[in-house]
Amino acid sequence: MSDILIKIYRGNLVENIYRGDIAIVDKAGNHTLSVGDNEKITYWRSSAKPIQVIPVIYSGAADRYKLTDKEIAIMALSHNSEEKHIKLVYGHYPKSTQSTYISKIVQITSNNTNLQG
Repeated sequence: MSDILIKIYRGNLVENIYRGDIAIVDKAGNHTLSVGDNEKITYWRSSAKPIQVIPVIYSGAADRYKLTDKEIAIMALSHNSEEKHIKLVYGHYPKSTQSTYISKIVQITSNNTNLQG
């Protein structure tokens, strides 16, 4: 089992416990710091999303398309494709591409739901 990373208290009572494994490596791949199993193999899944947004920001695309903080956040976070999330993404595209784009979101969301099992 993963190590306890965080305990959240309410008064003197532990309310939540968060477990995990962390491995920090240098450029050569040498472990510089670790907690738990530093050899554990796992999928990135949602933890990769903030990193995937970095090129949008550093390329200038976020400024060019005047992306709001909410629009950037939706790219970096996990969500359940609730109506407010779809409207946020949907609203950024010109009318001519909205229906095609929404169809793609629904398809991707359906595929991701199946993968998450």
